[in-house]
Amino acid sequence: MARVQTFFIRKIMLKIEVSASMKRVKEILRATLEEMHASRVRAVKSAIVYYDVDPM
Repeated sequence: MARVQTFFIRKIMLKIEVSASMKRVKEILRATLEEMHASRVRAVKSAIVYYDVDPM
């Protein structure tokens, strides 16, 4: 629990149309994460991102 207290936690929810391919959504999220890690901005580069593709 102590480790979590050192993070600035932000939550972003993306709503994607029902007809979208879950495989394609995962590919887009993965590519976006790779771009973030390649960024020269330290805050973006060191961000830890968890994403869950869950068709409710």
